[in-house]
Amino acid sequence: ATDPDYDPAAFATVLEPKTGEDHTKLLEMLDAVNDESIPIEQVLEQYFDLDNLTSYLAFNLLMGNPDSNAQNYLLYSPLNSSKWFYICWDGDDCLSESEREMREAEWQEGAWTRGISNYWGVVLFNRLLRLPSFREALTDKMEQLHAAITPQRVEELIALYRTITDPYVSAMPDSEHMQVTPQVRDQILSAMPGDIERSYQDYLESLEEPMPFFMGDVTAENGTLYLNWGESYDFDAEFLRYDVQISEDWSFSDILWEQTGLLHTAAELPVPEAGEYYWRVTVTNESGYSQEAFDAVVTSTGTHNGMRRFTIEKDGTVVNPE
Repeated sequence: ATDPDYDPAAFATVLEPKTGEDHTKLLEMLDAVNDESIPIEQVLEQYFDLDNLTSYLAFNLLMGNPDSNAQNYLLYSPLNSSKWFYICWDGDDCLSESEREMREAEWQEGAWTRGISNYWGVVLFNRLLRLPSFREALTDKMEQLHAAITPQRVEELIALYRTITDPYVSAMPDSEHMQVTPQVRDQILSAMPGDIERSYQDYLESLEEPMPFFMGDVTAENGTLYLNWGESYDFDAEFLRYDVQISEDWSFSDILWEQTGLLHTAAELPVPEAGEYYWRVTVTNESGYSQEAFDAVVTSTGTHNGMRRFTIEKDGTVVNPE
């Protein structure tokens, strides 16, 4: 914080420091994580703890908690140590897969948030998950927690907590602000224990799926429209093929243009007439497992995952909204 260029407000948009103003140790760790020339095994050994990382991931994976990849955790480093430890914080999205289905119109999560692909956008986990040894350690931890955190145990805890919470949620002011009816709430709580097994199976299946990727900006030059996207990754090193589609609406009920089975991460076509368009890319591996892109579009009807949109102006230029 003694650096004259230090901007506390800007820093707080990324991380919220809880103690002290000397971020030297933190910056050293971040530099190492993002330095591809340093083997990730070396970074893991110097700055992290394998059991802590696999525990953090396995617990949130088993809880089906999508909101735990790039936020909602504490980073703790003991005094006189270079190690950093993940500590869970804010688990309000745990055991909510069935609830999301019941309330689908209210919020939706991308398909990539189920399983290990939920952490693929985090540089540390992206690099570690490319190591077969780390995936093996993570699976071992998943099996350990899966044996301990059973649907029966979750059901018992829900029943215990309801003896405390039910009198409050059925009375003012909670009853007025509940987002669901008492009947739907009962259905949600009854479905929670089953989410354990669903999340466990999601994890196992995600190891067979290609990893998500980001779609690039659409560009145009000399009457040609250029599409590009990032490269996916397959843990079994299978061949990956990409299908790309363009439509005038987010539902893709009417496909205006498509190319399928592409082995490269780009496509081109004649510039269409002026208007707003949506495009999406799906990757499929040799085993038949598919994955969508990280990107999403927000419209008045909600969030639509795995796609981006662009606008062709009357002069042929392309606009890529955020």
